[in-house]
Amino acid sequence: MAGLGQLLEIVERHVASIAPLSCVDAHCGVGTFTLPISRFVQSAIGLDLHSDSVLLARKNMRCNRMRNVKFLVGNLAKLGRFEADLIVLNPPRGGCWPEDIEALKSIDSPHVLYISCNPTTLARDLLRLNENYEVCSLDLVDLFPMTYHFETVVSVHCQIFLF
Repeated sequence: MAGLGQLLEIVERHVASIAPLSCVDAHCGVGTFTLPISRFVQSAIGLDLHSDSVLLARKNMRCNRMRNVKFLVGNLAKLGRFEADLIVLNPPRGGCWPEDIEALKSIDSPHVLYISCNPTTLARDLLRLNENYEVCSLDLVDLFPMTYHFETVVSVHCQIFLF
């Protein structure tokens, strides 16, 4: 299996192995990952700064009769303090905004799944998360054969436990 199907399969495999109850998909776009992930969770929230993307994500949600998903215009930093078993990051080529990385440090989430199309910004963001999270696995998907572009799926887990 190649391309987007393979990428979705990898994401679903990670989510199924974690078995989260709740998920927040930052940079959700039209719900490309949020909607498939919602089959594995009790509740999912998709966030995006582009209101047109959120409108299309809501339409996709209704077309697929998903009832455990909510789409909001915004980002992690604007969401405030909350708990989620899984945070999905799929930022644009520029990577995550610094305020989202800071917000992620204060969110109670044991798992982060980072999907990236840019290895440079992925490395930068993983270094920023390094004090709270550790990389557990890395998968590469060649979405554009015969080019240097590829997608990376990195699973990171919280390494700080507060009792």
